[in-house]
Amino acid sequence: MKSQVYPWRRYWARLFDISFIMPIYIFIISLFSPGLNYTILRMESFIGGTLLLLFYLIFFEPMMLSSFGTTPGKVLLGIKMRALSGEKISYTRGMKRGFLVWIYGMGIGIPLVALFTMIVAYNKLKRNGITSWDEKCGISVIHDQLSIFRVILFITIFIFFLFIWAGFMSN
Repeated sequence: MKSQVYPWRRYWARLFDISFIMPIYIFIISLFSPGLNYTILRMESFIGGTLLLLFYLIFFEPMMLSSFGTTPGKVLLGIKMRALSGEKISYTRGMKRGFLVWIYGMGIGIPLVALFTMIVAYNKLKRNGITSWDEKCGISVIHDQLSIFRVILFITIFIFFLFIWAGFMSN
């Protein structure tokens, strides 16, 4: 029997993680290189956002997966990731996964391409119970029971981080 999959839970967890980490990135960049921070914030939003998103996928997410087996958004929505052997994912495997998500799931950040790749990935996940990037990296995704408390906590914290993100973008 095929295990239950929750593509929307995964989607919202990723959006949460991105809204969580972007203000931190911008803060760190502004501390060490105010000129670069100004350049990123003022460059075409597509290019700046794409660079920050790629940085998230290649560095932050693999670090969290190799250290904790999950990310902040995934914790709130009851999602864990493990290698098929049951161990936490190595940093290298996490980087490979992030790169594959970038290509096959997010279409390299190109809006129409991303829409197409997300639809294809969603359909494959619903049909086969696994995404192409998790399959290629030998990763299993585990979903815990989701309580109403977790959902409310998730929404509250997510909105909070969106306000922080909006504040950074308005300056």
